[in-house]
Amino acid sequence: MFRIALHVGNIDLRDPVVVERIANIDSLCEISWESIDGRVRAVIYCDEHDPIGQIIQIARRITHTIPEAKINGLDQDLVSISDIATRVGLTREAVRLWTKGQRGPGGFPAALGSIGGGDRGSTQVWSWPDVNAWLERHFGLGDGDEYLSPEQVAKAQAALLQIEDYLDHDWRELVQLDIPASLGVISDDTAEDADPLVAAPSSDPFIPVVSLNLGVKVD
Repeated sequence: MFRIALHVGNIDLRDPVVVERIANIDSLCEISWESIDGRVRAVIYCDEHDPIGQIIQIARRITHTIPEAKINGLDQDLVSISDIATRVGLTREAVRLWTKGQRGPGGFPAALGSIGGGDRGSTQVWSWPDVNAWLERHFGLGDGDEYLSPEQVAKAQAALLQIEDYLDHDWRELVQLDIPASLGVISDDTAEDADPLVAAPSSDPFIPVVSLNLGVKVD
């Protein structure tokens, strides 16, 4: 079971109208909502079959059901030494020694960066999925959840934030072509007479579909 968190902006979980709309979100995945320091996260648990597709569809359903909601991409689960110690039930010093390679099997994940600074010093932060995998591999202390790989995270973020890649650009150029009428583009008026070999539009309003009848006969 994958655990994926979405950062959802522009909503307040204390608002009864928002709470009512959340209850009406239709999804086969389990969704829990939480607000930490005013930052709202939708934590989604979905199966291993196409987790990116599932998360994108849920994001669409959230914005359809709560129009004011804004999907700000995947929420990074960043943890400090104190956070890691709390999650695994060990002391901060034990975790600190792991991070320094002075105890344990070594190879602790690299920190993603530091926050703070100045007179109070800085605090290093790690990606919890990376730390979780290391803990499970060496000590069996993982939380039992699956997380997206870095490649999957990149793909999901691109889709959620609507970042265009070359395929998006090429597809837009394709569908904007002035396609001759002889190619038989299906319209609402001609859909009933369309070749049954051409896929019908999806009944799911959250999945955009472009149907083209290019006049190709399949034996």
